[in-house]
Amino acid sequence: MEVRANGGAEEKLLESKALDGADDSVAKEKLDKENRRIFWLTMAVLFTNYSIATFLSPFFPNYAEDNAISSTFVGIIFAAYPMGITIMSAFGTGWMKRLGVRKCVLGGMLSLAIFMFLFGITPTACKAWGLPKTSQKWIFLLFYFCAGLSGATSETACIMLATYRFRERSGSVSASIGTVCGIGCMVGPPLGGILYEFGGHTTLPSFLFPFMIFTMASILIAAALPFAVPRESQSMQNEPQETVTGVASLSEILSKSRVITLVGMGFNGALVASLDPTLAYRATKDPLNYGSSLIGFMFTASSLSYTLTSIPTGYILDKYQGQASVFKLVQAGGFLSLFLCFAMLGPIKQKNISTVFNNAPSIWIAMFIKGIGSCGGNAVYPDLIVGIGENEEDKIARISGLWNATYAIGWALGPLLGGVLYDNLGFDGYATAVALTALVICGMLSVFSIPKINNWLQNSGRLSDGTNFYTGIIQAGELSPQPAA
Repeated sequence: MEVRANGGAEEKLLESKALDGADDSVAKEKLDKENRRIFWLTMAVLFTNYSIATFLSPFFPNYAEDNAISSTFVGIIFAAYPMGITIMSAFGTGWMKRLGVRKCVLGGMLSLAIFMFLFGITPTACKAWGLPKTSQKWIFLLFYFCAGLSGATSETACIMLATYRFRERSGSVSASIGTVCGIGCMVGPPLGGILYEFGGHTTLPSFLFPFMIFTMASILIAAALPFAVPRESQSMQNEPQETVTGVASLSEILSKSRVITLVGMGFNGALVASLDPTLAYRATKDPLNYGSSLIGFMFTASSLSYTLTSIPTGYILDKYQGQASVFKLVQAGGFLSLFLCFAMLGPIKQKNISTVFNNAPSIWIAMFIKGIGSCGGNAVYPDLIVGIGENEEDKIARISGLWNATYAIGWALGPLLGGVLYDNLGFDGYATAVALTALVICGMLSVFSIPKINNWLQNSGRLSDGTNFYTGIIQAGELSPQPAA
């Protein structure tokens, strides 16, 4: 009897373990399904947001010109969206985590849909209410800035959730995020141009039609949210926090080399983004005379070349890890490509130069080269973390913040720069000024890439007592301190 009793107990124990194993398997399968839904929701949000950030480029500058909105103000409008993203990304993560991912994504996508619809219906509303055309520009600016804030809310919340759920595969998730953002930027301009032209064949105003499509896309994503993000994912909010080490101070990481690299990155982003509000002015005139659809595909050519060039560029950066001189040389190559791009887009009005470059093949080649120029920025982050150990998380956090802030500021200032230069110099003068700026920065980075000079830059920037050189200047009152990123 005793043996039977023990045998029965063992059988029950084995049966219990089998049930536990089955429960674990079911729970794991359920978690995997949830993770897949969260992943695809994140990709959909990012794709939509970055398409919205770029789809105005083919048609809005010409609409603005027809409605007495200056190129400078067009640049300000284009800068409003990334500025909204910058502000929300920098200051909104704390309250997003407290509010919850589901609410942030839902609120962000619905408010993005609202502001996109309001932007698109502005011309119709102003006409119906008898408002002057010049009042449109302020309404456009307000709604596009609010759209940037809304898009950043949903985007940041999704990224927070995805990186939490896939924290053991953060590298592949980060790569996927970057790829989808690039695809969104690639698809946005041609889609915007096609929708704008197609809108003329519908009962809706051609200006409103593309905004209606993107509004509906945002609403559909919001509708899918309850099925993609389970309520229990809010455990991310309640999970015990690990010890936070914070971020390093600027004085610990700002060497001459990193300051030069950050300045170069800001210029790269600004010069590239300056074409967003200005290319349409060039493409609608001789020798191209393009409509909105083809202008959109010109931006796609640039994005495609960037995607293709990123692969060999990444191979080079991985092969020469830790070699800052190589990284600066890659950045210099990017600026050389931007010099060639803008020199071909806006040839100086000299007889021989204009004859060679002022034609359709040359302009398309220039747009392809632009993507190669953008690729030079891929060497920035590897250059910034040279000399930083893998375990120095506080310094990596500070560098990441500076990197993101610099990129966003360049993206925001670029359209404004392009608009101002176009208003004052025309397209030829604007493109020539940008080309010369790129050439000067290319030369400077080439000099800084010389190994001996680069080593000096890497090891300089600190006072003898260990205080950072730049911090010392700030404390002495010779330079106004900048807000921390």
